[in-house]
Order: sequence, then structure tokens, then C-alpha cells
Amino acid sequence: GKSVSKLYIDSKNNLWLGIQGIGLNRMTIENEQFISFSPVGENKISGNDVFGIFEDRDSTLWIGTNNGIDYYDKSTHPFVNIMRDIPAGQKRITEVRNDSKNRIWFIGSGKFGWITKEERKIHSLKEIVDIPKFNDGDVNSFLISDEDKLWIATRTVGVICVDLATHKVVYQSVTDKNCGAIYLDKGGDFFYVSFFPINQLKSA
Repeated sequence: GKSVSKLYIDSKNNLWLGIQGIGLNRMTIENEQFISFSPVGENKISGNDVFGIFEDRDSTLWIGTNNGIDYYDKSTHPFVNIMRDIPAGQKRITEVRNDSKNRIWFIGSGKFGWITKEERKIHSLKEIVDIPKFNDGDVNSFLISDEDKLWIATRTVGVICVDLATHKVVYQSVTDKNCGAIYLDKGGDFFYVSFFPINQLKSA
């Protein structure tokens, strides 16, 4: 069978499933109705491999695929690809998030950066902040808090937190250089996994 690569429940309790080789499926939990989205057919999405799913502050759904980033247009209901003009080798997107300025941050194809609906050009984190020894290709995962703090887990320089309002690094782990999964709970406490332990940072 096919592998489920991503599960996501949106604000309306719809269950979204990214399935490798097939595309995206949405199940309405109330009536268990399924709708499929793929690169062919009536409900089109750009790629048949879906790795990232995220709903932003405006309830827009963003999808990271093997062929770029799509967003779900609620007015007309198709998916719109914002990476159509990006070279093919840079389009495999595994994670997507957005900040308060509606920049769409992503990991994919050895890159970490952002793109916007309007400009549709890839930007690097290095354009707004200088982090010694940081490379885009070293990012394992990331998240963005409600306060617009960008938390990045890397395999070379540990966990980094960048304040997107001031463009300053406000935290960097000293001893843990290789960090993978990261999580921010509802109380504002931040957790990250280094080589062996799970580490917790208390909210301020």
C-alpha cells in the first residue's frame, strides 16, 4: 500500500492526509466524506507526494509537495502553486509555516527560507540575520510561535531562535549541536530533541 506522509486536522475539524504517490485527501469528520486531490483530474494539486500541511492565521491551507508549495483558495476552491517559476530541483518541500507578515517559510531540497504569494521568489534567512556557521541545508525542522519567534533545529549549530520583528538571534543552544524534532506547547514551553535527551526550555 501507499505510505501516509502527513496528517493534519484543520480549524474546521477536517482531516487532511498526505499520501506518497497519490496526493492529498481530505476527510470531513462529521460525515466521513472523502475528497481526493492529485496532479490529474478535477481537484488538482501540484504534486503527488505531500510532505507538509499547515493552516495559517487566515485559515488558508498551505501544502508542501514534491513540486512546490500550494495554497488552498477558499473562494474558488482550487490549489494554487506559488513556486511555478522556481527551478524543478528546488521544489521538494517537506515543511511549511507562515509568519505575521505572511511570509511562507519552508524546508526543502536542501534549502531553508521563505517565499510570498505576490513575489514568488525564494529568500534566505541570511538576508535578515547573520548566524555564524549556519547553512540552509542543515535545518532539520522549525516552527514559528504566536509571538513571531522563529525556532530552528539544525544538525550543526543546535537550536536557534530568531525574533522576526527585530531580526535578532535571541537564543542558541550551546552544548547541543545536532537537534531534530522541536515542539512548542500551549503554555509556551519549548522542547527539542538532541542526540540523546529531550530538552525543555521554560517560557519567559
